[in-house]
Amino acid sequence: MIKNILYISIIAMLLIVSGCEKSPAPYPDHVSGQVLEIGTRKPIKGALVLLLEHTGGGILSSGGGYHTIDAIRTDSAGSFKFVVPNNKEYYLSASSNDFREYSFQTLIRNPETVIELVPKAILAMHIVNVNPYNESDTIRVGEYDFTTPPLLGRHVDTTLYGEVGGNSNRRILWAVVRNGKLTVDSQLIYIPGHKTTLVEIKY
Repeated sequence: MIKNILYISIIAMLLIVSGCEKSPAPYPDHVSGQVLEIGTRKPIKGALVLLLEHTGGGILSSGGGYHTIDAIRTDSAGSFKFVVPNNKEYYLSASSNDFREYSFQTLIRNPETVIELVPKAILAMHIVNVNPYNESDTIRVGEYDFTTPPLLGRHVDTTLYGEVGGNSNRRILWAVVRNGKLTVDSQLIYIPGHKTTLVEIKY
């Protein structure tokens, strides 16, 4: 009898708790926010923000796609606002000149959001062979965004340019083959956005 009473009490408590659970909050009827420069948090005026609907397939797979529902340009404060049609899930994408496109679409889960764009920057690498051995000397320089072709010879003295993401620390690595021996070195540098940063690589 006691066991039955305890069992009934537990079931009743579970029913009460489950009845108190809140139903999922509806999707907001609008979404607003700002587009900012990553690192500096400065507002980006005139950025193009898209309101997108996912048309099928995996979120990150090539089989899916996105349909543009609406588009707007940010104001001087980097702000934007959309009225969201229907009670559905939507995504955002933003882009602006001199910035890398915000390629991962953010699922709208609340009415306020911030999108940060990475500013473009130029990395200039001055590569000089200061300890030549013979014409088989080889160096190859790599960075997250680009890699140089192999540079051969005793008299390498050149500057190569590549576009990278700014306002961030970037690690540059280089591999040298000299007299049949491989050596690898690296340098961590900070690259500001919207500027050209010169790096000297002497090997």
